[in-house]
Amino acid sequence: MTDIYSTDNAFSANTDASAGCIAGSSGSASDCSCSDADSSSGTSGRLHGSFSGGAGSSGNGTGSLSRSADGLCSDADSCADIPGGLIGLISRITAPDSAAEEAARRRWNLIAKPVHGLGRFEDMIVKIAGISNTAQADLNNSWQKDTRLRQKADQAKPHSSAPGNRICTADPCGFTRTDQAGHIDISRKLLIVMCADNGVVAEGVSQSGQEVTALIADNFAAGLTSACHISRLVHADVWPVDIGVAADTRIENLKLARGTENIARGPAMTREQAEAAIMIGVEKVRRARDMGYSLIATGEMGIGNTTTSAAVISVLTGEPVSNIAGRGAGLDDSSYRRKLQVIEQAVNVNHPDLSDPLDVISKLGGFDIAGLTGVFLGGAVYHIPIVIDGFISLAAALLASRFSAASVSYMLPSHVSGEPGAALVLKELGLEPVIDAGMHLGEGTGALMLFPLLDAAADIYSHMLSFENAGIEAYTDYSCQAKLP
Repeated sequence: MTDIYSTDNAFSANTDASAGCIAGSSGSASDCSCSDADSSSGTSGRLHGSFSGGAGSSGNGTGSLSRSADGLCSDADSCADIPGGLIGLISRITAPDSAAEEAARRRWNLIAKPVHGLGRFEDMIVKIAGISNTAQADLNNSWQKDTRLRQKADQAKPHSSAPGNRICTADPCGFTRTDQAGHIDISRKLLIVMCADNGVVAEGVSQSGQEVTALIADNFAAGLTSACHISRLVHADVWPVDIGVAADTRIENLKLARGTENIARGPAMTREQAEAAIMIGVEKVRRARDMGYSLIATGEMGIGNTTTSAAVISVLTGEPVSNIAGRGAGLDDSSYRRKLQVIEQAVNVNHPDLSDPLDVISKLGGFDIAGLTGVFLGGAVYHIPIVIDGFISLAAALLASRFSAASVSYMLPSHVSGEPGAALVLKELGLEPVIDAGMHLGEGTGALMLFPLLDAAADIYSHMLSFENAGIEAYTDYSCQAKLP
């Protein structure tokens, strides 16, 4: 069973024999009925997914994901169709389709608007085209045959309806058959939320206690979080995963441990656990792809995870902790100074190897960050665009880029988090977000905010009139020419 909480009551997320747990549009807990015998007691007890290889193995085994007596998951370090574990995964990552990207750029220049008039939104659609390889689309199948739009096109250019004058009758906007950039379909959207606790909370780096992580995780199951509210508005489904919450939760149980160890005293987790968490994220993307999702946002929940994220980012960028770490959920001055001291202590105690991202994440990260790192790598493997959220998501994106530089080509930035290090990481990744609202809520809320903006850009790309049908002389793109001195 897969617990995906859907905004569409008609959608069924069942991928296994047992029935899925789908929350209706109202998002209330009463809309969700689960088949697990222990779900009514408030404990999860659910185990989902199939992986190859045991924890700490090379990934050559063929075991199913299992749960030990203490409720933790094991044998979860590689995906069934990726031999060789993490190394095998990285070897499968290739660049997006450059021909599809070029076809998408040509298509934008056919649309009746100023050249690059939608700015970075055009760039994002081009990127999505390359990721999803829409250059191979058959226009007769991929274009929506909308009579209303065709009539508008005919009104804009009356002679276009005459026999022999319409360029492509299956295309309501009159684009040529030789332009093979097909319809951009991002209608099936998903938010994957990795939930986990962090042992560093014991150092007083957060206003909240560790128990809040489980409470918010259960609110995801009930559709009551900020991200759930936004997801209903933007027609996205939500897939929360308990990858390491200290307490039992009502979301999908893939616990690798009941929280990480305290990074101020030693490593957060073992290398084997770090790899297992990454591969869980990869597996989530594979299953999302198999269920028909075409766009995935990243979210997280874990008290103390701005501390672990800041530690990871500081090491990977070489920047002082004070340039990276912010006040998280709202620390006072003394607590903020304590947070900076704890991060510096963690780095000094653990001596992470900058050249080994798995070493960095196992010593300083969290299960949530590791799981999201896997989501980003999975997007690159399975050619699904992955939307970055805020500070914690950026830490995971940066880690993914250190495993595979090519993975950045599958990432879409959404917003600039209010945390100090966010802009620095975006620059490091070479990505320019389109939202700058000072957000720092987490959960994937910033990534969800991008969805309707992308929908608008994709609709213009797919359905707007061409210069030809609008009877307007096309603009010339001089951007590729050398600039005057």
